[in-house]
Amino acid sequence: MTLEELKERIKDEIVLHEGDVAEWEWRQKGLTAEAQQLGLSPADFSRLVNQVSYAVAPDFGRISELKSRIIDTAQKQQKQLYQSDMRSFVEEADRARLSRAFVTDKWIPALLDAIPDAPPAPTPVPPSQPLNQ
Repeated sequence: MTLEELKERIKDEIVLHEGDVAEWEWRQKGLTAEAQQLGLSPADFSRLVNQVSYAVAPDFGRISELKSRIIDTAQKQQKQLYQSDMRSFVEEADRARLSRAFVTDKWIPALLDAIPDAPPAPTPVPPSQPLNQ
């Protein structure tokens, strides 16, 4: 893994967790080990995380709006997104400096998984028959 790939993975995790990633999560994801293999100390890794966070921060408003649009669209369509939806979302995400692979392979699937399934439609009950007297 290169330093640029590490930065991209850090950014992906920051977006997936809306900026709230604990130190243990970095270890769990293997990113601290990857950083060590690149020769980064734990302090250097922490500085890199902060640097990436600051770089992503200006786009968080756009990312948050896009997230809301994705969720709203998916809820209206029973968690199904059309190709035209995906194309639009990927284009918007590109403007927020998110990679196509991240958006289509990780972010959108995570957002869809977080949407609760719609309750099943109630089974229609036939009206009761009037009593013949």
